[in-house]
Amino acid sequence: MLSPVTGSRSSLLRPRWLRSLRPTIAKTDLSSVKWILGAGSPFVGDALSYRFDGLPLTMEWASAETMLLTIQTEDESSRRPVSSGTLVNVVQAKVIDTETGAPCGNNEVANRTLTSDGWFQTGDYGYIDEDSNVYIVDRLKELIKVGGGYGSHVSAAELEGIIFGHPAVGSVVVVGCRDEAAQLDRPTAFVVLKPEFREKPGQAEEGIERYAGERLTGLQCLSGEVRCIDQIPVTGFKINRRASRSMA
Repeated sequence: MLSPVTGSRSSLLRPRWLRSLRPTIAKTDLSSVKWILGAGSPFVGDALSYRFDGLPLTMEWASAETMLLTIQTEDESSRRPVSSGTLVNVVQAKVIDTETGAPCGNNEVANRTLTSDGWFQTGDYGYIDEDSNVYIVDRLKELIKVGGGYGSHVSAAELEGIIFGHPAVGSVVVVGCRDEAAQLDRPTAFVVLKPEFREKPGQAEEGIERYAGERLTGLQCLSGEVRCIDQIPVTGFKINRRASRSMA
C-alpha cells in the first residue's frame, strides 16, 4: 500500500486508507511526499489530524457529475477539523431538509439527481458553518434508519470512526441489517482484525462490543452485532455495503 505513496511528491488517498496506514507511518520514509489530498469519504471525529505526522493534509468534496465543489484553502478559517473546505468559485450550493425538501419534477430519471428548479442533488448528508465551511457527514443512502420518527437516522461513517478506535480493529464497515419484526435497521459491524488479534476472534468480538457499548448510546447504539471477517467486500475502490449486508 505504501510503495506508491513513498515514491510520490503528492498523493490522493481516501480517508479510510489513511486511517489504515497510520500505524505504519512512523516506520516509513515519506520524505518524497510533500502534500496529501483526501477525498472519497468523510473524516469522522478525530480519526486524523490535519498534519498527517508532519505532512500537509487537505480535504475536498467533489462528484463525477459536478467535479470539484469545495476544497480547503490556506486560510485558517477554511481548515476546520473534519471540514471539506469552502465552495470554490462559480459553485453555488444550498442545504435542504432531508424530510421536507422541495419536491422533484415528474421525470423519474432526472428526479434522482435534479430538483424541479434545476439544483443537482449530490446525495450527501452534511451542514455548513458560519464561515461557509462544508462538512460532509455521510452519503444519504448509507444512513441507517434506526427508528420511525424524524431524525431517526445515524451515520455509518460516524459509527465506523468510533469502532476504528479499538486497538484490534484493522478495518471496519457498519451496515444496517433489517429487523422486519421491529421495522427498522440494526447497525451491525463487520470487522477485519489486525494480525496479532486473529487467533482469538471471539474474544476480540466481545472486546469490540464492550468498547462500542461504552461509546455508542441512544440511537447510535450498535444494536446488531460485531462480526469478524477475513476481508471487507469492495467494488473497485469502494466498499460494497450490499455484499456486507448479505453476510449478516
